[in-house]
Amino acid sequence: MRILIIISRVLVGSLFIVSGLIKANDPLGFGYKLEEYFAESALNLPGLMPFALGLGILACLAEVVLGFAVLFGGRMKLATWALLLLTLFFGWLTAYTATCDPNGTYTVMVDGAEVTRGVTCVTDCGCFGDAMKGSVGRSLTPWESFTKDMVLLVFVLPLFIHRKHIGFNTAADDRVLLPAGLVLVAFFSWVFTWWFPVLFTAAGMLGYLLIKRLLQGPKAEWATAG
Repeated sequence: MRILIIISRVLVGSLFIVSGLIKANDPLGFGYKLEEYFAESALNLPGLMPFALGLGILACLAEVVLGFAVLFGGRMKLATWALLLLTLFFGWLTAYTATCDPNGTYTVMVDGAEVTRGVTCVTDCGCFGDAMKGSVGRSLTPWESFTKDMVLLVFVLPLFIHRKHIGFNTAADDRVLLPAGLVLVAFFSWVFTWWFPVLFTAAGMLGYLLIKRLLQGPKAEWATAG
């Protein structure tokens, strides 16, 4: 089980950092994509449309912060709850994209009469899968994006289930998790032909190690988790 937890922390932490940075590279685009999802003709959540940009920015920041928290072992009880909810949220979006019928319809009442309209199928999630265009020449298909989220959930669940047993990194943990995480971030950067995540992650890790030297106990954990 310890090996599975280590693998899950490296994979989930690295993936969340890179995914968050990809979205943060175009927060407006991600916000517009969320507006498409929230539209009446899609998920029928028009009340959330004015908050789409704010939610998009919050999701970007949350992914990056949670990615580092998983690698550092910072406040894992809180971090794993947020990880699970965020993964389920993205899974919900990609499930809609994958299962949407482009010929589907819905009815609304307009001036007391029923009006039939076509549904809006969001063709892609506007996030991680789109970054594949620069390397493989195409985005992930809707079903590939949904499958990716379900595979990610498989690795998030062990962290959530064992969250009470995952503590703040020891020096031995750092020697395993930090190099492995940086290597995996470098692999994703190579796939996406975008090397900024490597520099960003390396800087974050150096900052984490510096904070650990300057602060002790809960102060260091809170500082590196957020």
